[in-house]
Amino acid sequence: MLIFDFYSKLDVLDARLRQFSLTNATCTCCSTGHTDREGKVIHCDRKIIIQCLCQWFGSEAASEANISSTVADSLRDKLSRFPFQYWMFLSFTVPLVWAFMDQLAARIRDEAWEEAGALCFDILSRFFNVLPAVFAFTVTMVHAVQRVRCSRKAPLRWLCRAAVALLHLLPPLGSQLCNTLLENRLQSEALFFALTIIPALAAWRLCGREAKGAKALPQHQQQPRARPRWGTFGRTAPMLLRMQWLLGKAQELKEASPSFVVAGRRVQQRKLLADGGFAYVFAGLDADTGERLAIRRVLLQDKEALAKAKVEIELLSGLCDHPHVVRFQGAEIFQRGAGAEAVYIFELCPNGTLLAHIEAHKDQAKAQGRELLPYCCPCLEEKDILDVLGATAQALAYLTRLGMIHYDVKSENLLLGNDGLWKLGDFGSASEHSFDLEKAEKKALLEAQEFIHGRCTPMYRAPELADVYLRWKIGPKVDIFALGCIIFATMTGQHPFPMESTCGNITASYRLPPEATECYSSVLLGWLRGLLARLPAERPSAVRLAAEVERFKLGEPPAPAPAPATSSARPTKAAPAQTMAAPDASPWQADFATFSPVQDSVNGE
Repeated sequence: MLIFDFYSKLDVLDARLRQFSLTNATCTCCSTGHTDREGKVIHCDRKIIIQCLCQWFGSEAASEANISSTVADSLRDKLSRFPFQYWMFLSFTVPLVWAFMDQLAARIRDEAWEEAGALCFDILSRFFNVLPAVFAFTVTMVHAVQRVRCSRKAPLRWLCRAAVALLHLLPPLGSQLCNTLLENRLQSEALFFALTIIPALAAWRLCGREAKGAKALPQHQQQPRARPRWGTFGRTAPMLLRMQWLLGKAQELKEASPSFVVAGRRVQQRKLLADGGFAYVFAGLDADTGERLAIRRVLLQDKEALAKAKVEIELLSGLCDHPHVVRFQGAEIFQRGAGAEAVYIFELCPNGTLLAHIEAHKDQAKAQGRELLPYCCPCLEEKDILDVLGATAQALAYLTRLGMIHYDVKSENLLLGNDGLWKLGDFGSASEHSFDLEKAEKKALLEAQEFIHGRCTPMYRAPELADVYLRWKIGPKVDIFALGCIIFATMTGQHPFPMESTCGNITASYRLPPEATECYSSVLLGWLRGLLARLPAERPSAVRLAAEVERFKLGEPPAPAPAPATSSARPTKAAPAQTMAAPDASPWQADFATFSPVQDSVNGE
């Protein structure tokens, strides 16, 4: 009954999605007449949401069609897949096993060995074969009936209930038949156990981890098949052991100050500088030369983390000395008991990160009595911003020549070296992979989405990273967009796209405070607009940007901007006008006068 009720509610939800219409959609503010408790007029959330949908899909009709077809199909496919695995059915029977274990202990205590053996076979057949198989076949029949496409399913459901009732009668009848054939209880229970192995194996096969709903999908969309596990302990024990090792090793790293050899160099570990996840950065010293070093120690919790560390070491080994890239001096992977550890050696940049410098300027402004909300503008001076912009652009240009994309450019990964130069660090997310998604199938989109999820910080994601269904090419221009987020923060003390939503990243809509136009040059503001352009083709390359910044710092006039390149990929969603401004962070009030008009198609025809 519960499963039938679940599918009935799923039918209702599916029908509502397929009949979805923006015209009939309302929000809470519509029911209150767009006034708050004090009687003040408030803006309609519905209008804002419709505006965003039009920006994403091109028009109201396109968004309605997408929700009623693609979204509805995807949701129904996910929710209607066969939800159970065999180990789940085993876990259902665990509480009942304990009651029979008490009886078994009593037989053993009385030395009634034949009765104890018969009870063991009874427990095995009842709770490891019969009950899981009955549960599995019951759910399978209900699932199969639900997937039958017909207008009247009531007779099928009653037939299914009758079959389930008959199925529950079969095990007792089989047990009674075995007792009739063999008078010895131990032999009869052993025979019944042998007979029930067959339906148990069939249930195991039936309830593999592959979803039943995936059979109706194309081959590339099906979930990979994996061996089911017996019992929850076999599934969780390795994970618990790894977590125990990780936590113990993490505490050991924080307390100890060891001396060890990495890549042929004897180094001494000193104080902890930073930590995050299972990565720890320490100040260190070369025991032979006295050179100050940064030691990064990463605990590798599984094979995937180990493979990722090996790829990172290979990429870092290909980096030559560059004035704006943190110098890599060697790495090694060590086996540590139940896990592994990767140890990296870099040059030490003791002057802090760019984020720390921005926060220090904000604290200084606060001490001077300046208002910091919503923006602390100006934050850094223009000459300091140009140093950051030029250094990062040169580092990205260097990576581009190597065919590498950083994928995690952010203010925390820019460090000020002893030589006074900003340096790009943390290449844990760097990769040589790019994606051309214009004609990609859904499997490729999902793979790109998974790749992005494990690498890119959400606040710094370019539109093509925040929404892979734009089908735009993912390449070096994603680092350029992240650099634009950094430059915006150096001007205003705030990030252009808050963490609460990816809507701002997808539409590349931000609001620059008017103080910025008074405090910074038009050239710098023009670079900022180019860096945060929504279309990748409209963003400058790192090579051109680095050259322009260098000329500007030398007092030479900036070179004329080249004509924007035309992308071969046709955007699936309309790009918003760059003049569109997002609402202030606090207080929040939408200004609809600044919104670009909604078009009925991507080309505005």
